[in-house]
Amino acid sequence: MEQQLLLDGENEKSFDIKRLFSKVVKNFYWFLISVILFGAGAYIYLRFTQPLYEVKTNVQVKLPSEGANKIGSAFNGSGGGAEEGPDLSSEILRFQSYSLVGEAVDSLKLHIRVSKVTEKAPKPLALDALPFSIKLKRQDTETESPLYKLTFDNSGYSLATEAGTIKGDYYKPLSINGDQLIIQPKDSMVTALGGQYEFKYLGRQNTIKTYISRIKVEPSKSAGPSILEVTIKDEVPTRAKEFVNVLVYNFDLANLDYNNQALRKELNFLNDRLVTATAEMEDQSKKVRDFKARNQVFDVSASAGQLLGNLPVIDAKKTDNILKSDLLNLVENNIKSYDGQEEIVPNSSGLQDPVLADQIGKYNQLVLQKRAVQDNGASKDPRLPAINGQMEELRTNILKSVQNIRKEVRATSSSLATQERSITGRFSSMPAKEKELAEMNRLLDIKNSLYTFLLQKTEDKKLELAANEIVSSRIIDNGADNATKVPKPLMIYGIALGIGFLLPLVVIAVRFIMNQKVETRQDVESLTSLPIIGEIGNVSKNQPELIITPTNVSSEAEQFRTLRTNISYMALGAKQKTLLITSSKSGEGKSFVSLNLANSIAISNKRVALLEFDMRNPGLAAKLNMEKSIGIANYLHGEASINEIIQPVPSSPNLFFLGCGNPLPEAPGELILDEKVETLFTYLKQNFDVVVVDTPPVGPVSDALTLGRFADISFFVIRHRHTLRSTMKLINKLNDGKKLPRLTLIINGVMDNKEFSYGNDFGYGYGYQAKENRKGWKGITTIRVSNKRSETIN
Repeated sequence: MEQQLLLDGENEKSFDIKRLFSKVVKNFYWFLISVILFGAGAYIYLRFTQPLYEVKTNVQVKLPSEGANKIGSAFNGSGGGAEEGPDLSSEILRFQSYSLVGEAVDSLKLHIRVSKVTEKAPKPLALDALPFSIKLKRQDTETESPLYKLTFDNSGYSLATEAGTIKGDYYKPLSINGDQLIIQPKDSMVTALGGQYEFKYLGRQNTIKTYISRIKVEPSKSAGPSILEVTIKDEVPTRAKEFVNVLVYNFDLANLDYNNQALRKELNFLNDRLVTATAEMEDQSKKVRDFKARNQVFDVSASAGQLLGNLPVIDAKKTDNILKSDLLNLVENNIKSYDGQEEIVPNSSGLQDPVLADQIGKYNQLVLQKRAVQDNGASKDPRLPAINGQMEELRTNILKSVQNIRKEVRATSSSLATQERSITGRFSSMPAKEKELAEMNRLLDIKNSLYTFLLQKTEDKKLELAANEIVSSRIIDNGADNATKVPKPLMIYGIALGIGFLLPLVVIAVRFIMNQKVETRQDVESLTSLPIIGEIGNVSKNQPELIITPTNVSSEAEQFRTLRTNISYMALGAKQKTLLITSSKSGEGKSFVSLNLANSIAISNKRVALLEFDMRNPGLAAKLNMEKSIGIANYLHGEASINEIIQPVPSSPNLFFLGCGNPLPEAPGELILDEKVETLFTYLKQNFDVVVVDTPPVGPVSDALTLGRFADISFFVIRHRHTLRSTMKLINKLNDGKKLPRLTLIINGVMDNKEFSYGNDFGYGYGYQAKENRKGWKGITTIRVSNKRSETIN
């Protein structure tokens, strides 16, 4: 039950903050190296990076109540309908458009860069802040010029390049590689004498792309829905302020041009119709005047006047229908005549159809959105197919709506014609001259009313256009005086030091979490309750395999002596003298432990038999520098007797070796089931004080479990930083199932680790070796003392 609880608690204890902290402390030098490297990188970055100044400006694009007469309100009765608010996404897109930024770059000549040479680094200056003016006419505006160095004196200036130095005169053009340069001194030129400047011309497209990348436009988080926060980065804060001012001004012009296109189209239409109506009215007035003079008829009778009094309402409706027909033709022609370049549909107010008004409003908004995307230089923008699809659908719907309105106009015109014929039929009984004059006067009234209507609409549109001209964006708050330097040195150093500290921490933590191997004694104790009988330090590859000898007092040799003593404390009786050693897999050092444990017991004047039962991967003979000869397999096959396979070890008088045999058996797992194995162990127990059995690992094969019934005590070897923690489950199952007798643990290969009791830092150094070690310490004496223990094995 206790073992099961230990297994269940494995996951809960898999993350040990104390162990992680100890690893961090142990690897402190990596933190120091990382912090120094990242700090040095931050210094180099700040040293060679041109700082930028970040200027934030709040811009009000338009108020919600100011959208009454925009293009989205076409074809409603009042001439426009108010929008709920500005479309900030479209406004942001326009602010960052290629054409708008290009106009600002050209206006401020941002492709011309001049810096003042100082002791630390060149200091960029705005063109307005220079004590001289530069006029440059380039042959190719898209290529960068080399870096020029300008120096001034009273007679002129010198222009130095890698190719050489050119002398120039003030006010006179200087030809450089096809470009013409004119430098004119200002009143403050005296301050520039003796100074040096760097001058370079950047390509126009590259400059535009640079400033587009430096612009950040987003809705203000602390203001209303119509406020945009425009952030611009530049080497000179005053130049950033000028750039924002020019950008907003050009943004206003572009918006006015976009928003007033529909109004201007309708105004042009009205002006054309007004010219036609004026000419028709004047022509009709002349006809009435000539008729009266020729026929001496100056008025009509009362009955004719009464009849004519019923016609003005009909005439007004006919005039309205005529205008509607013309406007419908204008809209239809505009929709049908596009050739891939859509135009704004006229903002006509003579029609009163809310469906058509909504359709044209959406269409115009899509036209502006498409132009903004194209102006931004994205001809293959993924948004364009969706916009084109919506526009095509709206064009179809608009044409259907126009046809429906035209049917209504035709029906109204037919009804009006019927009413007109009924009234005019009553003129047949009147005198011809009087009737003709009445008809002419009626036509004149129609022309007058049409002229008056068009004149009124024209004036309304002019007022609407004038109102739109003052609806523009404006800068609410210009933060040029509070420019922020980018990059910020403190922030860069903070980030660098933070990364320098966190990077080793993350690496150590990830390795700690991903590592599933035994790292500390606590890893073993938390997963099993089996006792740890000994800990053996790590032995380098250049050391001999047999490390324990009568004269060797190294820390590892003393650890085997301690293991020998601990085994003696287990109170083995006279019949308990067979020691079985195994592990979970190859490479954990069970053969190394078997060899040195057997020799440590042999040194204490005990006759020890060392059995090599790992017949699949034998290695003890090589570790003892003994040739392979007949052994256990030969005995089990009946090819040799027990005495013939027992070989004394030359280097240890009390140690006797029983090899696996030669050749190796094909099925060792079946061979060790032979009854002769029991006979072998019986003989060895009778003739030797201790029998040490080296067996194969229990993970891949079951040989060790088969031999366990002949053993009195079993040792499971765990290798530090090699054995997986999941091996503890296997060990617990073996112990719970009584598969191995009196199972205990030996931890092998312990590296310098304070989590273990006997790591290399805690080896024995008492005696001759300690004296040898103290020779190089100039008077500093270090003595390591171990507890003396009884080394008697019963």
